Amino acid sequence: MEPQENTEPGQRSGPWEYAVAAALFLLGLYVAFEGANVGVGTLRRMGPGFLPVAVGCGLALLALGILFELRSGGRPKLDAPVRPLVMVTLSLGTFAATVAPLGLVPATLLLAFIGAFAERAMTLRRAGLTAIGLAALGYVVFILGFKLPLDAFWG
Repeated sequence: MEPQENTEPGQRSGPWEYAVAAALFLLGLYVAFEGANVGVGTLRRMGPGFLPVAVGCGLALLALGILFELRSGGRPKLDAPVRPLVMVTLSLGTFAATVAPLGLVPATLLLAFIGAFAERAMTLRRAGLTAIGLAALGYVVFILGFKLPLDAFWG
């Protein structure tokens, strides 16, 4: 049995899809242009504008790919998995809200524990062990290794 394609060949793209792709292209060009004004530097000694230029060019190329895909025919149906989207967003928001008042280790515990449940088959034990491992790794790498000015616990 052949796998089914997730596209409908007769489905046409609407004008708003072209507008979004064009807006992404223009945004990419704008970011790249502004980054170039800051100073790109070289590959050996990157300046502060290197990353914005790279991201802007990447976004512009991605937008061109989207425009090409829209012109070439059918578009894929969107079957977005809701659970991973919600859980990962919730975990990142929780981390951002708790890292300053609670410290790096508790915020990382919450981040990893909540984010682990993006997968349906996750168990409490596995999520807890993953969270503890990531929190310990974050402490070793960022506080001990990089000596970042972060409080480990309750800032």
